[in-house]
Amino acid sequence: FVNAIAVPLGDQKARTELERPAPDLAVVRRGFLEGGNHPDDIDAMIWLFRNFRRVSFLSDAIAIWAEADLKIAELNELAQQVQQRHLGGDTTSPQLHAVSPDHPRTRIMVRIRLRRVGRKKQPVYRIVVADSKSPRDGRFIEIVGQYAPRATDDKAVNLMADRIEYWLNVGAQPSDTVRSILRRSGMLRARHEVRHAAKLQSQAVPLADAPKDA
Repeated sequence: FVNAIAVPLGDQKARTELERPAPDLAVVRRGFLEGGNHPDDIDAMIWLFRNFRRVSFLSDAIAIWAEADLKIAELNELAQQVQQRHLGGDTTSPQLHAVSPDHPRTRIMVRIRLRRVGRKKQPVYRIVVADSKSPRDGRFIEIVGQYAPRATDDKAVNLMADRIEYWLNVGAQPSDTVRSILRRSGMLRARHEVRHAAKLQSQAVPLADAPKDA
């Protein structure tokens, strides 16, 4: 956990420093390196941030980034509370359960849903990943596809299958419409077949080695 959370914390260090009027670029570079970014990309990232920070599309992305950093801080604090209780020998108390990620207080439901972007009478929808508490047209985490219900060719549905698979694997719940789109695309069937095959493999009993000839 410590190694994993060091990645977003490193990026947070870089972003926070870049928000200063006179940022220390050595601190920024160190933060981006801790965030797992390739060294060859860091100067370009710094240049982009400093020159386009106020441009709408980048400003919106940075606002989401900053909001996510708050969640990361909450998660880090939660982990420290759990660790302290475990180190103290507490593994069953209600207080420990109350700071568990499985507790309703700390669980964040993520949805895969549609977000309309098309013109009147020409509906086009982005398929987005968003916090279930976010308004329908509010902020989202990631765009994972596009759906044009009136299109008649192969461009009607465009899915980023690897990203959708990732979000499904970490518990994101598709809306009814998105679930229907995924079913028609064959993604849900393929996902079921892969998981079923893995289950059968895990249950398989290995054959004993054949006896050697005397």
